[in-house]
Amino acid sequence: MVITINKNELRGGVVIPPSKSVAHRALICAAVRGKKTRIRCTELSEDIEATMRCLRSLGYDVDREGEFIDVGATRKNVSSPTLDCGESGSTFRFVLPLAAALGCGATFVGAGRLGKRPMDELYSELERHGIVIEHPQGSSLPCTISGKCKGGSFSIRGDISSQYITGLLLAFPLMEECRLGIVGKIESKPYIDITIDVLKNFGYSVIDEGGVFVYNGYNENSIDEYTVEGDYSNGAFFVVGGLIGAKDGLEIFGLSRETKQGDKAIIDIMTRFGGRIDEVGDSLIVHSSSLHGTAVNVSDTPDLAPIIAVAAAAAHGRTVINGCARLRAKESDRIESTLALINGLGGMACSDGDKIIVEGSGRLRGGKVSSYGDHRIAMSAAIASLICDGDVIIDGAEAVAKSFPRFFELLDSLS
Repeated sequence: MVITINKNELRGGVVIPPSKSVAHRALICAAVRGKKTRIRCTELSEDIEATMRCLRSLGYDVDREGEFIDVGATRKNVSSPTLDCGESGSTFRFVLPLAAALGCGATFVGAGRLGKRPMDELYSELERHGIVIEHPQGSSLPCTISGKCKGGSFSIRGDISSQYITGLLLAFPLMEECRLGIVGKIESKPYIDITIDVLKNFGYSVIDEGGVFVYNGYNENSIDEYTVEGDYSNGAFFVVGGLIGAKDGLEIFGLSRETKQGDKAIIDIMTRFGGRIDEVGDSLIVHSSSLHGTAVNVSDTPDLAPIIAVAAAAAHGRTVINGCARLRAKESDRIESTLALINGLGGMACSDGDKIIVEGSGRLRGGKVSSYGDHRIAMSAAIASLICDGDVIIDGAEAVAKSFPRFFELLDSLS
């Protein structure tokens, strides 16, 4: 799908949809606890639907009714189901250990670049605990598993993907006496904090003993209803949009101040760029601001890199975005696709190892760019239109459905 975005000014207010990261975890926690649970999740995305679909295939009762997802108390016995993860890396990496712990066997399939995203470390650790895994050489999908995962001590590197860690932690309630040691520094640590927080809300206790996560049991008096909070990863597009294209300010609703989401860092990062963001009641007021280049590190918040690059193009001076190495293994090679986005619209951007460097002039020319099948590139391109002299034409705009299906509808409502 090709969409043309005309330069415009944003005004009014926007309610940010539920967090994809939180919703994945809440669905799995609700499923494994064996009690009837209602989750309020006002909007779905393709990735969340992928997790719901996989849980159903594993025998769990998962039904959508209006703004709510109802998860049943019982699970049907299934044998070797096929689990379609779509393009969702979170679904694949979270549900794989779950299926392994259930011992029902399964075949995982997916789409897009999912089969090229790294899985070897997680595969090896599951194999060490009794799982037999078959997959094609050079690709992680399709993947067929058999056997039942044993509990005990697990070990995983912390610098490849926090999703490996989350997947194992979410499966621990189905095993016995589990502990997970992390080798080296954990990158994207806030995503582990989200996992532990959601587990806690559903009655599961995981203790962080300084690089070793220990499963510590279940509280029977846990909640039966849960509300998925707003998504800072998607809210970041409107934060930047307000700073560069909302003359009279943009009001943003639905983002919790007490969140464990690491991408709330977008507020501090944009303040360092010179942006003015006010907290008023339960909303943020983002004011059009004169931005200047700065240095940031996205090793804990990699999803923010493309939209930070757009802010950098809107700023004056050089911005260095550090800690980008793991962007190469996202829905696109997100270093290359981010550079193509900025340069394709008339900006100046280059990479140096795991850095993205943007020479900001405050304006872009406009033009035609590809999303590279990446939702965050498509949304970043749309926000970049606010500082473009000409139209922005986005090829592959449908990619936004992966995390934010109503993105273009909301953006249009603010114009």
